[in-house]
Amino acid sequence: MDFDIKRIIEWVKFRKVEVSILAGLFVIGLILSFLLFQPQARKIQEYNNSLISSSKDTSNLRTAQVELNELKKEITVIEETLAEHEKKLFSQEDTQAFLNYINRLAKFYNVRILKINPLSQVENEVKSLDKVYLAMPYRLSLTCSYHNLGKFLNKLEQSKDSFVRVDSLSIQADNSNMREHKVELGITIFSIK
Repeated sequence: MDFDIKRIIEWVKFRKVEVSILAGLFVIGLILSFLLFQPQARKIQEYNNSLISSSKDTSNLRTAQVELNELKKEITVIEETLAEHEKKLFSQEDTQAFLNYINRLAKFYNVRILKINPLSQVENEVKSLDKVYLAMPYRLSLTCSYHNLGKFLNKLEQSKDSFVRVDSLSIQADNSNMREHKVELGITIFSIK
């Protein structure tokens, strides 16, 4: 099949009306399709953008959910730790019992308590737990050997029945007894009010 331009031009001249009508219909079809499908194309683009945005939001929500779960685990660990520490706290009325415990512990480790002076109490209210904790500081005057003091302090701080903090410690040699030292010890006992 040979394409002859002259034959095509003659055919178009002969069929001018029909070609004009076909060309017009083609142009009208293009305009109609543009007018009809343009809004649809915009809607499709909007849906696509909305889908992308929703996908990002879903991803962000998943990340936030993972972080929330991690925080919940941390809160659980903190609450368990707090519950363990609360078991070590005792009520304000039990303070004398704890001081008796310190006396027994001192006797066991050959530590002589010369004096126990209570200092001013400090209240710490923990709002989220609706509890008030008391920090009850004491100043103890002791005489003992260096090694016995270490054992006494270790047992006092490691006690599973109480929560005690050693705040200060000063040791002076006793000139009258080389094996004994004069000790000033500051401790804080924590309890629930």
